[in-house]
Amino acid sequence: MPARQTRSSFQKPRRRLPSQERLRLLHRVYKDGVPVAQACRSFGVSRFTFYRWAKRYRRDSSDQANIGFLSDRFRRGRSHYRGVSSKVERDVLELVRRRPELSIHKIAEITQGIGSYGVQVLLERLHLTGRKDREKFAQLSQVAFERFLRREGVGVRRYFSPEERLAVVRRVVDTKEPVLRVCQAVGISRFTFYQWLRQYKRDPTVEGLENRWASGRHHYRAIPEIVERRILDVVLQNPRLSSHKLAEQIAGVSNYGVQKILERQELNTIEKRRAWVATQPVPAVPAVRPELGWLNRVKLVFEQFLPGRAPAPPPQVPFGTWLRRSSPYLLFSFLILFGLFGWGRLLGSAESTGQGIGFFFASIALS
Repeated sequence: MPARQTRSSFQKPRRRLPSQERLRLLHRVYKDGVPVAQACRSFGVSRFTFYRWAKRYRRDSSDQANIGFLSDRFRRGRSHYRGVSSKVERDVLELVRRRPELSIHKIAEITQGIGSYGVQVLLERLHLTGRKDREKFAQLSQVAFERFLRREGVGVRRYFSPEERLAVVRRVVDTKEPVLRVCQAVGISRFTFYQWLRQYKRDPTVEGLENRWASGRHHYRAIPEIVERRILDVVLQNPRLSSHKLAEQIAGVSNYGVQKILERQELNTIEKRRAWVATQPVPAVPAVRPELGWLNRVKLVFEQFLPGRAPAPPPQVPFGTWLRRSSPYLLFSFLILFGLFGWGRLLGSAESTGQGIGFFFASIALS
């Protein structure tokens, strides 16, 4: 007896209409006057889907613009809400480069932000699922590794040059191509596109679309040059100090700031700092003339005490400035003298020696 066929066995596979077919369906209803139910039946879609597409349809726009309006809007790849970021992809590839013997599950356990399926998809896309492929990948140098990431478009953030930005903006401004389609084609958000469009309207040249963020010494959080020189002076005195110790001794800079300065000067290790200190010139020490014999002593006294040869005296301080600086000490001295005078009168007013001794010890106890 043949098995009973269920309802799902008679269902046809779901067919996703491209944007051109959706536009043709809407034209049959709005231009040819075909009833909605009949048009939907001929194209194999529901009326609910038809009216959802009808909300995006613009009768006063061109067919090319409407094709962009009717395209699918679900996100794919990195723009998906569960997509893996560039940082996580780079962490996975750096772990594979260091330890190619790890399995997919071990890589997912060590790396945060990605599961075993995500690791498997990433390695399949880069043809690194086999252990031999990963071992060969681990032999790449740092320069070859960075080149591999840029070529495959993983682990690095994509930056558009001013020429590329200008070409993207002109695709919309000149050819009237839909913004959504252009953004999906080049892999940017509409927020980024409209930011470039505002710059293009102010200056429609390549220079107008260049990056405008401040970097290096022009950044608002950059370390001043005087602090950098102070760090190098401390390193010159003691090259064995770590970045933490240097940050503790120098105000206005953190451990991260000291580390970045040492990396920029190629002094991030003790060996490099010692080699740098060895190449620096030794500061000249002023020579002291030895006093040999009575004649040199006479010359020394002659140079020090003659008015024309003696060193210049210290500058004179005005009396008003001296009085203003010394006024607290003068007031404190006056109060002490006044107190001693009153204490002496108290001891002198005693009628007997025992009473004077009592006044003395009572004063000490009160003080």
